[in-house]
Amino acid sequence: MRKIYFLTAFAVLSLLFLISLPTCNAQILGWRFTSPNSNGNETSAVATTVHPNLKVSTLVRGEGLVAPSSTLVRTFVSIAKSDRNLTATKNMAIQEGMYLEFKIEAEDGYYTSLTTIESKLRRSGTPSTGAGYIWRYSLDGINFADIGAVVNYEDEPEGVVGGEGKVQNPIDLSGIAELQNIPSTKSITLRLYVWGFPNATTHSFAVGRVATGSLENVLSIGGKVSNTLPVRFSEVKTRLNNNGVDVLWNTSFEKNNDYFEVQRSANSSDFYKIGRVNGGENSDLQQTYSFQDLNPEMGINYYRIKQVDFDGGFIYSPIAVQKFSAEIVRPLTVQVLKEQQLLKVTLNSSYNGLVPLEVAGIDGRVVYKEDFKLEKGVNTLVLSLKAKSGIYILRTKIDHKATATKFIY
Repeated sequence: MRKIYFLTAFAVLSLLFLISLPTCNAQILGWRFTSPNSNGNETSAVATTVHPNLKVSTLVRGEGLVAPSSTLVRTFVSIAKSDRNLTATKNMAIQEGMYLEFKIEAEDGYYTSLTTIESKLRRSGTPSTGAGYIWRYSLDGINFADIGAVVNYEDEPEGVVGGEGKVQNPIDLSGIAELQNIPSTKSITLRLYVWGFPNATTHSFAVGRVATGSLENVLSIGGKVSNTLPVRFSEVKTRLNNNGVDVLWNTSFEKNNDYFEVQRSANSSDFYKIGRVNGGENSDLQQTYSFQDLNPEMGINYYRIKQVDFDGGFIYSPIAVQKFSAEIVRPLTVQVLKEQQLLKVTLNSSYNGLVPLEVAGIDGRVVYKEDFKLEKGVNTLVLSLKAKSGIYILRTKIDHKATATKFIY
């Protein structure tokens, strides 16, 4: 009886351990060309791994690639069409339609988020100088954007002993906002563009291949398919404040919401973190959040919110845009960082030059004095100030005019 109790307890503990494991983004779509073996020169290939809430996907060739007359079992193999320009460049491959393509589309009411592309690829013969490949994506089937950088054949040689393909470095999709939480009303088109065919007869490019009997996928997409969004953003906007930009957003629904990461970009594509705001965990009511960016870039600033779940999952908000210029900034402002015993001073100058700056108490006693070299435009100075708590006056000259502002320290 004791033995039975021990096994039961062990089983319960094991189950609890499995339940406590974090939710992982698994393969939601994949292709293998074994069991049964493919000939390689089929017209198309239907995915062999499909998430139950995704529609069936089919791998096809673009108009610049064709199936060879000969077979290459356990692959999906292509050669260049005989009338194509074979100049080994990415632009030529795009122009000539030399790609493999498949679509990802969720069933009604579901959302798809992509995290990785993993593949095993193979080529025959020696490619042309400059040969390579690149993945691209589209949400309308017309306008495509690059995923990462070009992979050069010389850097990533294809094919290994025994004629199998070579496993490629996984491609990270998790940072591409456009590929997260795609509703069922949209489909994602992924294309693998390839170039470097020295001729249109003997040189081939294949997805695969693996050893006989292997059940591994040679092309797979990692991600998550869900019927709920962790957060619904009802509004994301920006507004100018005295010396920066306020980022404001509302949510109408939150589930398992840990925190928000506020991100900024100068070009609408390369975002980086500028702050963090705690989330509301779970809520069916509208929640309002804000963050003050005290150091926006001069010119156009792009802002977005990255919402992060307790299990590590995340989504991105729509992007808000705000123009910031020197004309917007007040001539002199002070931000007190009392715990660090610092003052952050912002000055807007119309010329390059040396200006005096001093801090005095209301009794007139000077506690800080120094000259600073300003450049034309907005200047940010950080001063070390060891002083007692109280009311102080910061005095300087801006554009040859005496300027002062009070602050509480």
